[in-house]
Amino acid sequence: MRTRPLVPGWCLLCRNAGMVVWIGPVEHDGQSAPAYACEPCCEYARQYISFYNKQWDARPAS
Repeated sequence: MRTRPLVPGWCLLCRNAGMVVWIGPVEHDGQSAPAYACEPCCEYARQYISFYNKQWDARPAS
């Protein structure tokens, strides 16, 4: 589900040029820059986030 527009640019994750979407700022050492990703990398990130949160939710209650 993409709500932001695709724009020409390069993907921060796979470094390929093409149509990308803004995914947020990246920060390092007090500096920041806009980050963009292509649709396949966005899908990978969505799957990673879903997997991570399922693992987090599956922990036994203490």
